[in-house]
Amino acid sequence: MPNGPSENLEHLTLKPPAPAVPAPTPPQPTRCSRRYSPEIIDEGTTTSSTISPREASTRATSLGFGLRDFSLRQAIVMEGGGAESAPAAAAEVKNPRCFMDITIGGEMEGRIVIELYASVVPRTAENFRALCTGEKGVGAATGKPLHFKGSCFHRVIKGFMVQGGDITAGDGTGGESIYGSKFEDENFVLKHERKGMLSMANSGPDTNGSQFFITTTRTPHLDGKHVVFGRVIKGMGVVRSIEHVPVGEADCPTLDVKIVDCGELPEGADDGVVNFFKDGDKYPDWPNDLEEKPAEVSWWMDAVDSAKAYGNDNFKKQDYKAALRKYRKALRYLDVCWEKEEIDEEKSTALRKTKSIILTNSSACKLKLGDLKGALLDADFALREREGNAKAFFRQGQAHIALNDIDAAVESFKHALELEPNDGGIKRELAAAKKKIADRRNQERKAFARMFQPSGKSDKSSEENN
Repeated sequence: MPNGPSENLEHLTLKPPAPAVPAPTPPQPTRCSRRYSPEIIDEGTTTSSTISPREASTRATSLGFGLRDFSLRQAIVMEGGGAESAPAAAAEVKNPRCFMDITIGGEMEGRIVIELYASVVPRTAENFRALCTGEKGVGAATGKPLHFKGSCFHRVIKGFMVQGGDITAGDGTGGESIYGSKFEDENFVLKHERKGMLSMANSGPDTNGSQFFITTTRTPHLDGKHVVFGRVIKGMGVVRSIEHVPVGEADCPTLDVKIVDCGELPEGADDGVVNFFKDGDKYPDWPNDLEEKPAEVSWWMDAVDSAKAYGNDNFKKQDYKAALRKYRKALRYLDVCWEKEEIDEEKSTALRKTKSIILTNSSACKLKLGDLKGALLDADFALREREGNAKAFFRQGQAHIALNDIDAAVESFKHALELEPNDGGIKRELAAAKKKIADRRNQERKAFARMFQPSGKSDKSSEENN
């Protein structure tokens, strides 16, 4: 049986839950088979013990839990009983925070910070926490380290979830908990009600190991089947990056998505999201990770300018990957500016100009890194934002040259030269492109001429009769 969610297009398109239907036959295991798999099957809602969010909130408060102890905006659904059903000490339980540092294709992407609901599912939360720290040593069942460090996200389904935690086999067929090979479903109090929920992958009831998944949307059809035990509190942008990694057979990422470091954050300690790359940048890579989001557009523009300046500095140092990362960050902060009510026509024009410049710089990085189609695309987008961007035409021309589309390159360089008639670099590139066209035409003329040349004299001796 698959270990993780099984694909179902009806769910992926996020249609309303369908009436309960028999589950389809699970796919046969492949090289990347997932015996631990939350199913993607809409079966309607059949939970008879659920209560309203309002009543859940009241009941949670009566137990000594604030809603924040469970989840921001989490509609707590308590199973059975009142205050007498929970230990008095539960109110004092502090939810631990853990982190995972992620690389994609060998390049550092960022940090995911997770809150574990130890106040609701203590055994499940402790399993994940200890697997983050590696403090339990080697597993008795497999002899493998009980540690997420070095393991990969082995399954990604866009619009659904990302799955990892197979610390033994690495392909979704293995895993081991700190309690042994498998342990029971603790409870189904918490629900898969929004993106960023952390839940246990399994192959059926009471088959939890080390595999987990993070939702990228609401997945209510998984409620009652998979134990939710945490949520992403920072780094959802990193999760989105994982979600958009290309995948191959059996939803396996074509690039390694690796947990290169992980652990527990001490209570009250900084989560390490700001200045994660240790370059002095005071803004987190993803705007959603800000503790507070200022309303003034000027603050956001300062963040854009800061990221762009870091990108330019890295470009000068020929660290093109770091530069590209900063330009992407600048664009993310720039996108927030458009949401502000104070954006008038003048500011809108300024924002579009800035976006065009950043996209042009991004195009230059991609040219250096050999991503020619990406470079061309960024240059095209830069020109959509500002047609009078001579550098964007120049980068567009360079991309066309690299892609061997010389005629298109000449047109791009001509446009650039019209805007910057005294630029020596543009003149040189245009002259070189024109020479390539002239050389090509000369070669074509020679080849055409050879086609109509009279054939040479034949060897008479070979034609004479003996």
